[in-house]
Amino acid sequence: MAFHSNLLPDSFRKCMEPETRKEMKTPTTDEAVAKAAAGEELKMHNQFEAWCRLNNLPFIHSRTDRKSTIQAGHPDFTVFAGGRVAFIEFKTEAGKLSQEQVNRIAILMDAGCPCYVPTDLGSAIEFTKQALRLRS
Repeated sequence: MAFHSNLLPDSFRKCMEPETRKEMKTPTTDEAVAKAAAGEELKMHNQFEAWCRLNNLPFIHSRTDRKSTIQAGHPDFTVFAGGRVAFIEFKTEAGKLSQEQVNRIAILMDAGCPCYVPTDLGSAIEFTKQALRLRS
């Protein structure tokens, strides 16, 4: 009979070294949820980027597969149109802003820049249309 590490209770998994959990492909519940949430956020990024391209909107998008080289906490998307700008920071329902993100968004909003933290694609698109005064 083979041993299946996915049958280990979460309390055992939490006691294991992260490298061991990764090698055994047996993440903790929190790690599995975080991975799934990252996948959902990436899907929203890809869909929003496609919408921007479809609507010929210039944008800056922070890559999700590498450590950022821009200012810490800067939103995921900076979108431009007609001399206006909108900042979008996607989060899943379970996602939380880091302190750097909270600080950066506060700075941008204090400068009069519209910022939004959507948890779904539709509201991100609607916010962007309004912020950039785009026709539907």
